[in-house]
Amino acid sequence: MGPFHVVVAVSLVKAGFVYFALEQLDKALESFKKALAICKHHQPHDHLESAKINNNIGAVYYQKGKFPAALKCFVQAWQCQRVWADRPIRRQALVYEASLSLSNMGKVYLAMEDYDMAFNVYEEALMLQTTLFHQDHDVVLQSLGNVAFAKAKRGEKNNALQIYRSIHKSQVEKFGPHSREAAETVGLMSTVHLQQFNYKAAEKCLVDVLQWQRTNLDEYHPAIKNTENTIEKLNLAKNGKLRVFFQ
Repeated sequence: MGPFHVVVAVSLVKAGFVYFALEQLDKALESFKKALAICKHHQPHDHLESAKINNNIGAVYYQKGKFPAALKCFVQAWQCQRVWADRPIRRQALVYEASLSLSNMGKVYLAMEDYDMAFNVYEEALMLQTTLFHQDHDVVLQSLGNVAFAKAKRGEKNNALQIYRSIHKSQVEKFGPHSREAAETVGLMSTVHLQQFNYKAAEKCLVDVLQWQRTNLDEYHPAIKNTENTIEKLNLAKNGKLRVFFQ
């Protein structure tokens, strides 16, 4: 078929995923870049397949700790996707992919400690998703969690907790009170309570998390011991025997 056939690009992308899973990041980057060159050879620069590959390249750069390069790739992917997302007829897959690029941008901004920009792109991703997806859809709940996390990083702890409570309510209704999703959100709430030095509320959350862990994880799972140790430190903090606790 020749080195510039579109089928070759598909195989290169698949190889890139495998290299990424094996943590062979340089080989993954090489495969994705070769695939992108083939796409650009056949298609205009704003084609959606090129946007997907740019997103993949950005993910590799992020994993390598090269945050400016990762951000550039995610922005390029989003600029292409937003042209299609702004059209009157939207497909769920397109909205999801465009919001994923925005969410990836938010992750880079968090790594660069630019919490305001992280919040802005997470919020934009959420607004885009809610044009098609229901409020309790998995991708919407995930974006709400990203918004809450960014708010907590900005120092808006109470607002973050309010969002986490809303997410938890939706997760309980959708997955049940003893679901992994609900337990993970309760764990995040405990972290915010700790940052507020609200040890009583943090302990209550962690006790619920520990109950879920003991029910669903192997008895020797390290997460159980970590939660038990944290609860023990909380008791010391409440009794004034531990002044310095969490950063």
